[in-house]
Amino acid sequence: MERELLSSAVSGADESKMESGELAAAKQLIQKLRDTEVLGRLSIPLQGIMQGVEADVPLMGGDKLILPRKTDTVTVVGEVFLPSSHMYREGMNVDDYIQSSGGETGKADLDKVYVIKANGIAISPDGGGSLMGKTRESWFGVQALSSEDTIVVPLAVGEESFWTKVSGISETLYQLSLTIAALSSVGAL
Repeated sequence: MERELLSSAVSGADESKMESGELAAAKQLIQKLRDTEVLGRLSIPLQGIMQGVEADVPLMGGDKLILPRKTDTVTVVGEVFLPSSHMYREGMNVDDYIQSSGGETGKADLDKVYVIKANGIAISPDGGGSLMGKTRESWFGVQALSSEDTIVVPLAVGEESFWTKVSGISETLYQLSLTIAALSSVGAL
């Protein structure tokens, strides 16, 4: 990795002509990366491993296996009026918990709501889950939740409207025509 970083730092430039500050900055970055403690989270199918139906996870020196305490809550975060944790109640679905958090705000993107399961796996109506052809509305009503799940209601990131795009294009064309007219008037074209 060091060689790759140094070669990318000097690519396109003669190393002998490269300023010593640039080379020093690249070396400093490499040292900082070496000194950085790697933190990570790995979701493992612990029950399956213990039953022998899943492959064991190889551990290396310094690895730690941390099993957090089990709580009987479901957490709702993001664009809801009262992001909070609620006591887990069997039979409640995604929509029930969102409503228990005051409902979604006007800035919520309900098409992108997803659930982070207690094991760290994220599921959503348009991707990683077993929706079996269900619509978002039916998914909200049937998605099975477990204690320790987290429901994420993301912020809607609006696309520009057609007229906003047209306005931007016309402004650019106007500025381009002014530039061409100015260059023509001074004989540059």
